[in-house]
Amino acid sequence: AEYMGITFTPCTAGVFDGTIVIHYNAEGKGSKGKEQGEERWKCVKVEGIGKFPYVCVASPLAAEQSSDATDTDVFDYNLEDAVIDFGQVPVDCCVTKCVDVVNRSRVNAFFKVEPISSTKGNIDNFFTCVATTGVIQAHGTHKVKFSYSPSLHNNCHIQYFSITTVGQLSRTIVKCVGRAEGPNLQLSSEILDFGLINLTQEKNLSFYLSNSSETPAHFSFGTSTYEGDSVFSISPSSGLVTRENPLTITVTFKPTHAIAYYRRLVLTLGHCDWLLYCDVIGTAHSDQSKPHVFTKCHVTNHFNQLQQGLGRLSSEHLMELLEKKDIYYDAEGLKWSHGADTSPTKEDICTSEIGIPTFDRLFNDSTQPGERFVSMDQTIFTFGQVSASQHTYQQSLNLTNHTKATVSIVWTQNCKSLFWVEPQSLDIPPLKSQSFRVCFKPDGFDKFFGTQLEGYAFYKVMRDHRLISDERCTTLSRCLLADANAHTFSTGKETFKADLHISNRNIIMPPCFAGSASYNTLYVINNAETSAIYKFQNDHKNEFSIFPNEGIIPPRETRVCVVRYEGRSAEKRSVKINCYVNNNQKYTKSFYLSASSDECNAIVDNDVIFFSIFSFNLLLFKFD
Repeated sequence: AEYMGITFTPCTAGVFDGTIVIHYNAEGKGSKGKEQGEERWKCVKVEGIGKFPYVCVASPLAAEQSSDATDTDVFDYNLEDAVIDFGQVPVDCCVTKCVDVVNRSRVNAFFKVEPISSTKGNIDNFFTCVATTGVIQAHGTHKVKFSYSPSLHNNCHIQYFSITTVGQLSRTIVKCVGRAEGPNLQLSSEILDFGLINLTQEKNLSFYLSNSSETPAHFSFGTSTYEGDSVFSISPSSGLVTRENPLTITVTFKPTHAIAYYRRLVLTLGHCDWLLYCDVIGTAHSDQSKPHVFTKCHVTNHFNQLQQGLGRLSSEHLMELLEKKDIYYDAEGLKWSHGADTSPTKEDICTSEIGIPTFDRLFNDSTQPGERFVSMDQTIFTFGQVSASQHTYQQSLNLTNHTKATVSIVWTQNCKSLFWVEPQSLDIPPLKSQSFRVCFKPDGFDKFFGTQLEGYAFYKVMRDHRLISDERCTTLSRCLLADANAHTFSTGKETFKADLHISNRNIIMPPCFAGSASYNTLYVINNAETSAIYKFQNDHKNEFSIFPNEGIIPPRETRVCVVRYEGRSAEKRSVKINCYVNNNQKYTKSFYLSASSDECNAIVDNDVIFFSIFSFNLLLFKFD
């Protein structure tokens, strides 16, 4: 017996029949003894049905149909599109869900999964398909996995995918929906009052940092983590806070001068578009100096005075105005009287958002004129590579007094600090400027050095409590901050091995309109046992910027940085940014910043508005 194969390859869907003729020879011997074959033939009728492959997402209707469907099966080609709802997913987490794709035909079907054309060019494709191609057996089922990994907090994301067969003969749309859940952090207290202590004492207070979200959050305070750099030291100054483990933040007040201190501690959070803050106040007395004591009500009154245009007036001036009844005091604080001889200018009056830290204030000098007290011409001092000799290196710092009274400046460095400011204290006359010197003297070879210089500016009249006869006219001091760094590694000398981790290799910015700004965060973790110096590369178009752009990270600490994108035109951009670490090329970290900006586009259904016929004195509008 011989077996023959018959191949059926339909080009269209339909019923095909035909006849196959098989020719063969019958062997036998003739009269002369020679082999002689007689040609014969056989007809075989063949029939076949050609079908297009059809796949769809499983539905109750598909589940009810039997796998041994007959030729008379009726398929529902109008099934609803599949919707995969991932629900709330924490940022930087990945959730995978599956859909069953059913082959409703009696032939094997090759399928392909791809995003629809309108979303292919998007920079924020948070949904992915694990396997984009495959083959489904006849009347079989194949599981297709979709993953959702959001990186933009508190956003709802939607993306469409199409499941098609060869030749686009059948198409099913899968709609993926997910909501990114960001962290939700709260502070147990917004003001810490250390009260009055002696100059030689120190005091500890604490507050709680909690997270009510399932998304963990990295945080860092905008303060120096080196002991002695600030009169208010924080522990821990950075880290990770989860829902299960709230943190206790301890603040230690150790004054260096007998003055009244006020500082706003700003907390930067990963995957958050806002900043938290805590106001800390404390007063130190000595045998020779006894300044006015700050209380919590002074903080509240301070911001009210700024809104009333009284922020640049000293306590002496406020007491004079109060005595003349040009201003009065109520439950909300000091206010201008009606018909007063003097009145504030528009520049002196601040808005209700005064003092609230925002991302915009980190990058731009958005300080309102009415809140300008003392300004600095620069806030970062980079000494770079220096020799480890006994030489003292210096850079200049200029401070300007914007008030109408004499302001005293006091820098709080201790005697062990390698960075300091000279002179340590100085008075600046009204509307004048004074120069200071930022000094640095290294104490060894092959080291990284960094600090945060801290100073306080206050009206000179506040130096003695006996000069303030009216408690209501107390004015707060202002904190001045500047960062400084340097290193003593010689040229060609191998620096410390860096182990710096950047939170994400591809940071996607929220979309914004052209001419406006959007913000996101990244965090840098120093996993090494030594300090690390970092510096981010600048964008050549100056559309992307990072704050802080450079600095020093102590061992096992975290620095949360804010990324800003300001699109000048409607476009999509993706830029590679280098983070230079420890001044060594081999430790350079690279990541991408992607953003898009659009222009406003108003769409009207019709360019013509028709008014229906109406009666006299009756006004009727109709918009189509």
